[in-house]
Amino acid sequence: MNVRIPLPVEAEAPPSRPGPVIALVDDNPDDRLMVSRMLQRETEDVSIVEVGDPQGLERLFAEDRFDILVTDYDLRWSNGLKVLREARLRRPTVPVIMFTGTGTEDIAVEAMKSGLDDYIIKTPDRLIRLAGSVAQALRRISERDAASATEGRLRRLFDDVPVGLYRCSEEGKILEINRALLRILGEDRPEPLVGTSLDRFMVDSAAAWSRRTTLASEGRLNGFVYAVAGPLGGERWVSEEAVMIRPPFGAAYCEGSLQDITERRQSEKSRLALQKAVENLPIGVTVTDIEGRIVYANPAEERMHGYRRGELVGLPARSLVPPSFAHPLRTDEIAKLRAWKRERPNLRKDGTSFPAQLMSDAVRDSDGTLIGIVTTCEDISERKQAEERLIRNAMYDELSGLPNRALFRERLVNAWRQSRRRADSTLAVLFLDLDRFKLVNDSAGHEAGDALLRSAAQRLSEAVRPGDTVARLGGDEFAILLEGLFDAEGAILIAERCRACLDEPFAVAGREVFLGASIGIALNHDGYREPEELLRDADTAMYRAKANGRRRCEVFEPAMRTDVVRRLGADSELRHAVDQGALEVHYQKVVRADSGRVQGVEALCRWRHPERGFLEAGAFIPLAEETGLIATIDAMVLRRACEAMSARNRSGASPLILNVNLSALQFHRRDLLATIERTLRETGLEPRFFQLELTETAVVADVEGSARILRQLRSAGVGVVVDDFGTGHASLASLRNFPVNGLKIDRSFVAGLGDLGPNDAIVKATIALGRSLGLVITAEGVETPEQAAWLRREGCDLLQGYLTGRPHPQLPEPD
Repeated sequence: MNVRIPLPVEAEAPPSRPGPVIALVDDNPDDRLMVSRMLQRETEDVSIVEVGDPQGLERLFAEDRFDILVTDYDLRWSNGLKVLREARLRRPTVPVIMFTGTGTEDIAVEAMKSGLDDYIIKTPDRLIRLAGSVAQALRRISERDAASATEGRLRRLFDDVPVGLYRCSEEGKILEINRALLRILGEDRPEPLVGTSLDRFMVDSAAAWSRRTTLASEGRLNGFVYAVAGPLGGERWVSEEAVMIRPPFGAAYCEGSLQDITERRQSEKSRLALQKAVENLPIGVTVTDIEGRIVYANPAEERMHGYRRGELVGLPARSLVPPSFAHPLRTDEIAKLRAWKRERPNLRKDGTSFPAQLMSDAVRDSDGTLIGIVTTCEDISERKQAEERLIRNAMYDELSGLPNRALFRERLVNAWRQSRRRADSTLAVLFLDLDRFKLVNDSAGHEAGDALLRSAAQRLSEAVRPGDTVARLGGDEFAILLEGLFDAEGAILIAERCRACLDEPFAVAGREVFLGASIGIALNHDGYREPEELLRDADTAMYRAKANGRRRCEVFEPAMRTDVVRRLGADSELRHAVDQGALEVHYQKVVRADSGRVQGVEALCRWRHPERGFLEAGAFIPLAEETGLIATIDAMVLRRACEAMSARNRSGASPLILNVNLSALQFHRRDLLATIERTLRETGLEPRFFQLELTETAVVADVEGSARILRQLRSAGVGVVVDDFGTGHASLASLRNFPVNGLKIDRSFVAGLGDLGPNDAIVKATIALGRSLGLVITAEGVETPEQAAWLRREGCDLLQGYLTGRPHPQLPEPD
């Protein structure tokens, strides 16, 4: 959300802001408004503070609540260079962008030398660069903050790690040292040690010489052990790991760690070599005696099983495995023991288990007598989980948790085989496609779309019977496998239940949205040779459901395959028609009900088909929406109609209002407002003579998002009419949430007027309540004088239909 915050002389800056703040300095209110609106449109999640005088600028610097400074060069009280220099004094790192309508190249060069981030000429075609420059500055701020945070975390990690760490120059001079190493060396502060060498603390000068030469010749130290002078005159033994780093650029340096091993050397001298090798192993190691008691366990073994240091010593080794695996060795087995490997569960101290891979070796003395067993233990939980994830990923959809296409096919094949052996059982496959998912996904975002798919999956799982398989095939497509049916009616009943559950509104990201679904049904019969043919035909039936109006179920019939072939051909023909310009724009009059005077026209798309003749929009627009061609068609109709109406209105004729239909998909595009404003500007059509017609379904699919878009259109001076009113989910009460100019009563209600049926009451209520909301009411599909007279008596504002005139490729002549 963009926030525009004007900052006059007497105003106070806001106490808080939702995101980065852009300070906009310009003494021209119109220019400030233009730039502010452009930034609001092109840059998301920023606040804009406007400064129009020197007092506001001083307060801006004093309160220091901005992240980017955008300034005009020409100011009545100053100029952009002085503002830049003041900003560099007060906030050296803040990005500064300057725009001007009168600047010169010398000014730009001087500004850049003074630390300017970008210099933009104030013309409409170049000023759009300002949003990109601001976005780039925001990215630099974010990267700088992230780098600073990362450096702080690394510094804390360096200081808090319990192992002594240091960094020194190639010559051995200390550059950095952490607190743990200071404690080992008996020092309080790092400053006195910086620039000195670790050699000064080494007790043995020969060891110091060996350390230096080894590091110089081999470039590393691995477990180099030596004594250092303790803080009270004693000695501390340390083990050092170090490596010499030679970057491609810059000086070489050494990084290393020192671990205090004094106590270990004193208590375990006899086992030093073995202990050093085993202690650092990432896998567990235990040594047991011939009675099976643990006499040694390394740290990894203790951590793995949840024990503290030394707690495992003395315990029976079989206490680490479940009782069913704890079998004492027999005497004859002991004689044959050599080495063996196995996988089995291990127990932690708290009683939980984990999968482990064990490898054991028998240890014998020179006489061959068994004296102990050494066992390595590796926790393979991650490997097992990875194997399970691989299996699950191969068979289940990650987003919804439902079976995926592969598992659905496997279950379909099994059910197919069983049904072939049972003549009294019917098998059915349902193929579902969510009708408005792409619209909601594009308008509300992919996270909301994912949440919507999860909710739809949950509803479908609850709508079917226990044992039925609901699978997500991909995108917004689902399949359901129904087994054990007695007849086709059972499949239809479940399909209708699924359709009904998806007709209910969904709450996604705080919004109420409507989906609906088209469902195809295929039933097993003797004509099928492969189980996959069921899924294919269910898919075909689903497309028939979409073609017949959506939000319905269709049972597959063989004739549908022919329809699929025909639709594929129609898709190709429509693409060629769009590419070759075979689509035309026609105009139908919209007249005042009281006087019959033409008030405007509706732009309608027609296809001059080479074989089928002249086709109305209903014959190809659904196909265009399905294939994605609707975006190109919408843009073509918008451009041509605006050009024609602009030329007519400029000719001196009485101006008419142009109504242009917009698909639901285009309505929720992020660039809708920019596209319409650009088209009106380039064609010269004034916004007050332009209205968009949106279907009721498009408006209510996402109530909150639609309301936001409609407010933007209203602020740009563009009118909006709700088309086909009464055929979707909207109500007159819900229209209060939408800033629209009017609505059109659907032709299906107008057709039955005057026969005292339910249509009369519906239309009367619509006119009365719509007028109470200040909406202009249009009746479409008016074909008879009787219908026109009835509508005129009830107070309908505008009429449209064959009675007022058929669509024509030319705009109406002046009255």
